[in-house]
This record gives sequence, C-alpha cells and structure tokens, in this order.
Amino acid sequence: MKWKRTLAVCLAAAVAAELAWQQFFHCKVLVPGQTAYEPGFFYCSASGKREFRRIQGGKLTEGESEYQSGLRGGYPEVAEERLKKGAGEDWGRLLVYHAYPVGELYACSGGEKPVWLIFLQTEQGIREFQVEKSDRLETMTDCTSDGQFVYLHLLTSRKEMVLLRLELETGRQTRDTVTLEQLGLREPAEFRFDPRTGKLICWFYSEGAWELLFYSFASGEKQIMHLNQPADQLLAWEDGYATVLSKYGGRVFFYFYDKKWRPIPEKEMWVDLVENGAMLTPLSRIQQDEEVTVAEGIVYGCIEGEEALWYYGIDLEARKPAVLWEVQKSRGKLELRDHILFHKETGCEPYPTLF
Repeated sequence: MKWKRTLAVCLAAAVAAELAWQQFFHCKVLVPGQTAYEPGFFYCSASGKREFRRIQGGKLTEGESEYQSGLRGGYPEVAEERLKKGAGEDWGRLLVYHAYPVGELYACSGGEKPVWLIFLQTEQGIREFQVEKSDRLETMTDCTSDGQFVYLHLLTSRKEMVLLRLELETGRQTRDTVTLEQLGLREPAEFRFDPRTGKLICWFYSEGAWELLFYSFASGEKQIMHLNQPADQLLAWEDGYATVLSKYGGRVFFYFYDKKWRPIPEKEMWVDLVENGAMLTPLSRIQQDEEVTVAEGIVYGCIEGEEALWYYGIDLEARKPAVLWEVQKSRGKLELRDHILFHKETGCEPYPTLF
C-alpha cells in the first residue's frame, strides 16, 4: 500500500502546484472559435523576473521554456541553444528572433566585430549574412522578413534612419539612408518600410494626435498626414492600410485607406468583442503592446485591462470576433512586454505587418 500513499502524495502535490499557478495566471475562453493561430504572452518586471505563457486549446501552458529579453519582447532560450549549435557563440548578443515559415531568423549584435550578423536556420542548415555597420554606435531597432528579403531598421550616430534590405537568395544588400533633419524630426520616430510602395512610414505623436510621415528614398519626396480619426494601432492590409482603435467596452474600430492613404469611408466598421462590453473594463492606462497582426484573413490584437488582458481574433469579412480569450494578470508586478502568434500546426509566426 506504500505505493498508493506515494501516488496520493504526488497527485496532491500536483493539484496544489496547479492551484498555486492558477493564482497567478488564468485563461478563459469568452468567444470560442477555430483559428489557425494562437497567442503567447511575454511578461517581465522591473526586477528582471520573466514569465512566458502560450494559449493552446483554450488553456495556458505551464512549462514553456524560459525567455530572454530582446528588441521585440524576447526569445526562447531553446532557440538560442539551437543557434549556438549551428553557428558557435561568436556572434555577440541575440537581439531579434522570429520563427517564420521560411526558417528561424536571428539578428545578432556581432560582438566586437563591426557587423550585424543575421542567421537563417532551416532544415538544410544555417546560413550566415554579415551586414557592415556604418559605425560602432549604430543601433538596430527592428528586423523582419517577408520570406524574400530581411529588413533591418537601423539608427546611426549621425541621426540617420537606415533601411537595409538583405535578399535571402543572393545575399545582396541595399542600404537607404535619410537624416532626421531631412525628415523634419527632432527625435527618431517608429518607422517601417513598405516594399509595396517603396516608402518609409514614420508613426509619431504630435500636439495631441498621431501623425504619419511618408518618405520616398527614390525621389526624396516627403509628405505628412494628420489622421482624421483617432487610432492607437496601424495595420498593413491587402490593398492598403487600416488604423485600429480599441475603446472601453471592447469595441474595436477600423478605418481603411488605400496605398496612397486616401480614406475609404465605405469600409469603416466597428466590432463588439462581447455583447456585454462592461466586462471588458476598465482598461489599463498604459498599453504596453499595441501591435496588431493580420494572418489568414483574421486580425489579431490585444487589449490590456487593469486586472486582465483580452486577446482577440476578428473576422472583418464577417464583422464579428472569430475568437476571444481573457487572461487574468499575475498578482505580482509583471507587465505584458510582447505577444506573439504561433501557428497551431507548425509553431511558426506569420510574417509581421508593417506596424
């Protein structure tokens, strides 16, 4: 009978651990649905404590690998270990990691070398690309890929914004540069490059409202646009763009524009995430992560509240939520740093939107 007592003790300990863990994180499905992607959440505190949890089958995972801080939220330690096995350890600091359909993308500081090191790991092995730095004080703000190119967003010590395009097939590099003075900006703004139009898009806050600045590397033309509608997120859409605004009560507004940023009023819409919007209040005063992503026709985004966060998938064609999860916040002083989408079958992220 000793084995029965041992089994009972083990089961009791497991239940106690599960209950203790649920005191810190709890997931609830508010709108059930079947989507190709499910989110993961990266939390951190001022003291350096980290937590990472994924939603799988409507439940939060408990035993995820540890995450380290990076430029875009973080990266799993197991991914860093795979990089070490394939490329050694002489690459400096890992800044950006993405698991894309084309492979695992790593952007590294280069250590003492005056280069950025980009690695692409696939089933065939690992490829290394070296991108020469303009100076040792050059910084990277982001690194993304659309499967054909890798786009590095860089800032130099000479107050220049740089867009470097790295073609994955050939390794060919193109570096386009514009100064803050040319753009009329005092400080660097959040910026993305739209390969569809060949323009740099800067997203910045001015005099109580969000504004957009467009710059063409080819012609040097600059244009500033004042948004007529309030927005807290930008999204690159199939035929243009959309601005997104999340309101109290869980109502999400969408305002559409073509590729020349001309409004398309007939496409404007709003979607209520739940019938009783009062359950999605109050919202947090500071939204830590305002990124929205479109994948396979569904717009995914996150709304932070004071006691919980709500992660949604909205089907814009049907004008209704495809899925909605509620994740209770930790009782500790953990704040959401980033959220990441994972494909249910492959585990890969979708290619990122421009904003």
